[in-house]
Amino acid sequence: MGILDKILGHDEPVAEVPPVDDAPCPHTALAQHWDSLDEMGKAELATYRCESCSLEFSYQEARQYLEEPPAVLASTPES
Repeated sequence: MGILDKILGHDEPVAEVPPVDDAPCPHTALAQHWDSLDEMGKAELATYRCESCSLEFSYQEARQYLEEPPAVLASTPES
């Protein structure tokens, strides 16, 4: 190993990359989007976009996430 390797830090071990969590998105960050101003404020006419994973849902599909918390949040221990 040369002096440049020591100066540039090439002798230090490379940090391990943590594994990627492949758990499904709980869709806890749903944002409403409407196609026109006349539709604004009417929940059943909105498209719901998850700000975490970018999936879009209709009102009927989004209701399950809006009405009850996902299991991820329900299983969080209280302090």
